[in-house]
Amino acid sequence: MASISKMPSGKYRVRWYQPSSGTQVTRTCPDHATAKRLGLEAEQARALGQDWRPESRRAPALPTVGDVAKAYIADQHRRRRAATAKGRAGMLQRFLAFLAERFTSEPNPPITVLSRALMAEYFDWTAGRAPSTRNTYVHVAELLWAWAADSDDYGDVTPRVRRLDLPTVDATPTVAPTWAECDRVIAEIVRKPPRGYSSTIAHRLAVIMRYTGLRARQGLSLLWTDFDLEAATLTIRGALGKSRQERAGRVIPITPHLVAAVSSWEHVDAARVIPGQCRVSSTSGMFATAWRRAVDAGAIRRSAFAGRGEHAFRKAFVTELATAGADPHAVEYLVGHASGIRGVYLDPRALDLAGAVQLVRRIDDGTEDAPDNVVRLKVSA
Repeated sequence: MASISKMPSGKYRVRWYQPSSGTQVTRTCPDHATAKRLGLEAEQARALGQDWRPESRRAPALPTVGDVAKAYIADQHRRRRAATAKGRAGMLQRFLAFLAERFTSEPNPPITVLSRALMAEYFDWTAGRAPSTRNTYVHVAELLWAWAADSDDYGDVTPRVRRLDLPTVDATPTVAPTWAECDRVIAEIVRKPPRGYSSTIAHRLAVIMRYTGLRARQGLSLLWTDFDLEAATLTIRGALGKSRQERAGRVIPITPHLVAAVSSWEHVDAARVIPGQCRVSSTSGMFATAWRRAVDAGAIRRSAFAGRGEHAFRKAFVTELATAGADPHAVEYLVGHASGIRGVYLDPRALDLAGAVQLVRRIDDGTEDAPDNVVRLKVSA
């Protein structure tokens, strides 16, 4: 049997006996994973009654963190939404940059370098970022580590996962804008469209989110065929879903106010309701500018749009309907919140979706029925 012992230098010594002569052979390995693999190969050869010498075979090079990251992201693209896989790829690029700076002599180190101590160094390296962002960076690096340890290709050489105990981030109370505050922001968008975007894009997206509570990505991806204006319904295709439950797709009723607005919009794009190729990553800044102008004008509370600007419309939709007495289960279904086991067994027919939609207030900014790119405001500029 091969034996492995750790040396004072931190390296590992492997000993085994050749079956033909009984001679002991010793080799030194740089890390435990390499020593374990060498010992296993020696034992396999001995079980077959064969001598085994490392120099007689060129051992394959250990996979690098960069190689494993590429394989992990490819797997994520098969299993996750494109936006999720893309986001994790971007975060792992930051982790690889840290490794290149940390291991200057070997910028793309082998997967065996992963350790809890390394994750702690990475967390310190991200200093200057928001606490929740730093936690997310480390969490994604640990997801890569766990995936490699569990994979058939890298599991034998990947160290056992030892997660870092990340600091708890203090939660802040949710503050949602009112219908009136959202309407003032929409008026600001029409009065002065965000730089680089036409009022058609910004106004349509804001109106859709105000009336449906959809996410910005979902609103940008809507097609004309998703709307059934005669039946006053909107089909949220499964491809637009975020959670597993939402990716099954759903059909929701929409307020007559949205039916009237969509009916008045020109088909600038034959397929898409919102023309052009607006990036989802740009929507936060697009709406934040309008929110800030409304705050500076004293029209809304600063706390009403803290964080992601476009997400404030979603908060308003949920909060205002709940305040008006809408069925909370119906509101969850309308906005596509994951509802656990209830979502598996509860038929949407049992939900008062139409009743909830009837509680959605009409936009009061004077622009809802105006042609695109035409500004008619009831509020002061």
